[in-house]
Amino acid sequence: MYHYSLFLDLFRGEKASRAVSYRENSQRQLGETKVAASRLDATVGQSKWLSDRYKLARGLKDQIDFIYKLLPGSQKHRITEVEVFGVLTSGLEGSVYALDLPCSGLYRFGELFRFELPRQFDTYELLIKALARFLALKARLRAVLEILQDIKWTSTTETLQEPDLFWSPRKNLRTQPTRSTPPSPTPL
Repeated sequence: MYHYSLFLDLFRGEKASRAVSYRENSQRQLGETKVAASRLDATVGQSKWLSDRYKLARGLKDQIDFIYKLLPGSQKHRITEVEVFGVLTSGLEGSVYALDLPCSGLYRFGELFRFELPRQFDTYELLIKALARFLALKARLRAVLEILQDIKWTSTTETLQEPDLFWSPRKNLRTQPTRSTPPSPTPL
């Protein structure tokens, strides 16, 4: 006979992101074992929904921090234009959330919309409502991708405009090297 706890449920199906693993291993010292992000979720009582929202918010924060880390120095101020999205589902219902960083150190997390998928054919209008909302989300996601593409293009053109980036022996540098080159030894 198996004994099941009334207050402990295990749910599988979560996938840890690269940003979560990065956060968990950022303080790791040389020689320490890498910590893998957890994929198993245990809940106690009715805290499952709050726990999932908290973990989603933390995961989205890790994502935006990871994006910030990858931005070139001259483009880091544009993190305020980026937002990340997450979805929580439970059966045929779900919610879509967004997180952004409107100013330094202030993360804004909120629910964009809730959706419900039809259980029967006669409630297909639920599917139409959900599709309309997801198409609006797709437009927002494309806007974020265009911002990231613009950041990439701007940083590339800034790099290409650097005068000393492409040095050749036939062209004199505009600036002096950081240290002087020692003279070549003369044969005796």
